Amino acid sequence: YPLVKTVLSRYQPELIILNLDYNELRYDPTDYERLAILLPYYHVNSVIDSTISLIPDKAALKAKSHLYRYNSTLGYIFLNTYGHSYAKSMESLGYDPVGGDMCAGTANHEEADRGKVVFDKNKIDYLIKLISYIQSKQVKLLITTTPLIEAHENEKNDYKEKFNQLLTKMNVNYLDYGSNAEFKGKCKLFHDTSHLNATGAALWTKTLLNDLPKYFDQF
Repeated sequence: YPLVKTVLSRYQPELIILNLDYNELRYDPTDYERLAILLPYYHVNSVIDSTISLIPDKAALKAKSHLYRYNSTLGYIFLNTYGHSYAKSMESLGYDPVGGDMCAGTANHEEADRGKVVFDKNKIDYLIKLISYIQSKQVKLLITTTPLIEAHENEKNDYKEKFNQLLTKMNVNYLDYGSNAEFKGKCKLFHDTSHLNATGAALWTKTLLNDLPKYFDQF
């Protein structure tokens, strides 16, 4: 949400493609810890400031220290200065392909048991705010789910159902590739059970681009 709001304050893209997993709305405390990547922009970008308060362990209070905001990031800053091997994200223009495939046994084949279904009200609220904001800016929005090597079963169907209900209610175009036959069971295309490797990602990108005209005439 803060990233998209920041982008739309400066640019007017024709289309935003947002990829979300079936279980995107589940509660997982580790997801809040990942918001720490925004800490260097605290008090620099007002849109981000409200997000920092969601990070556990009083991060907003600790972020008053500039040293805390950068924390372990300082090491990467110095390494990027002296070695290009640490600048992978910049060299790949933000896309870091993953290698290996499940056929070769280089990845985990099972997902951890996540227990009973618990929805995260914050995630639901922010997704609604995100969609509403994009629509208010008259920017086209397409939400996708990447291909999975196998369909989500059992309790994950509850997340998928809630996810679909929300998108339908908000009249959002949704391309669901989760059970796409072109990818299902193709271990050579996956790094693990939920992530495509470089080969799979290239194929999915081509598939997605071919499908865009079904939803948007200008593409």
